[in-house]
Amino acid sequence: MDAANGAQPGAPSVEVDGFQAFLQMNAAAIVAASRTEASVRSGATVNSSNAAASSAPARSSEASVRSGATASSSNAAASSSTTAAASSAPARSSAGGAATGADAAASGTESVANASLYTPEYLGPSEREELRRFCDKQPFLYYTYGLPDGGRVQLKRAPKIEYYLLDQHGKRPLYRWGQVEDSWQAGYEMPPILRSLAECIYQKTGERVNHAIIIAYFHGTEQHAPPHKDKAHGVPVAPGVPTDMARDASFHVISLGATREFMIQKSRDVPPAPADVVWRKALASGSMLRVSARDNREYYHAVPKQPGTVGTRYSIIFRTLSTMVPVDAAQAKRINTTNLAPNPHMRTVSSSLAGFVKVKRAREE
Repeated sequence: MDAANGAQPGAPSVEVDGFQAFLQMNAAAIVAASRTEASVRSGATVNSSNAAASSAPARSSEASVRSGATASSSNAAASSSTTAAASSAPARSSAGGAATGADAAASGTESVANASLYTPEYLGPSEREELRRFCDKQPFLYYTYGLPDGGRVQLKRAPKIEYYLLDQHGKRPLYRWGQVEDSWQAGYEMPPILRSLAECIYQKTGERVNHAIIIAYFHGTEQHAPPHKDKAHGVPVAPGVPTDMARDASFHVISLGATREFMIQKSRDVPPAPADVVWRKALASGSMLRVSARDNREYYHAVPKQPGTVGTRYSIIFRTLSTMVPVDAAQAKRINTTNLAPNPHMRTVSSSLAGFVKVKRAREE
């Protein structure tokens, strides 16, 4: 591991700075907010101090981060916050991720479909910008997709990069959405900036996410996501299609950059009939959409084509996967530098394989 940024050798460079300090310093506040929401759901009376803790979101100390708190004070705050978080059990969402009206009103969120939740200002301005810069530097891949007739095609509609957390046995999670087996080792261990977000999801929902995919939508003409259901245990799939997501797990979508419309719909029709549209929203930059296991089972979701979109949108999708496989470092190294997608934001790195490898070797030296 690279002691400077917490990433394994060869992984994309990481900037954490204010973002990680912000999240670490607010771990205790996240726990307090979770406790308050649990009290509201159980019908208990919430006193004024708890209500204040609930209404003050984690980004309340963003000003402290911007004011230039020193690394030593950030580390001290992180240490105390981590201790507080470790001693507190996070509040789990009720009814498989369903949000009550009180939850939504207290946190400025919107109830979606049967049991999902949309938070338009999940991230504050500074951490939103830092996370966007992190995404700008990613070496996205065109994954090779296996066709039903046995053919193969590069999936240019959705350039991706994967990150994951290892389990206690050193195995990595695997999510198969149709990519060929050669690509199953693609990705890197999560750097601190994504680990912090995963911890925030745990503190808020009780879900231990262990996998993240970042999808780049550089334009709206080609890059999109057709109607589909995430492949979780209990979700109807075609015979032979693997289901790698844990049963009853939500998935969590953080949006950054340009807004793109997200749809939850009853059918796979493109476009869907008006009566089939359950929910549609142009997801704000810095927002979080939590799609519950129930809504993933019952409905399809999509990011339709949107010609004329100006700017790049990134989608960071956190999932809890139950399929774990050994890490093949040699195969991972090979696939992580194959079929690189052109990235207009990487000014110093060519989108070609030769250009990426040259910069990668320079970093390792």
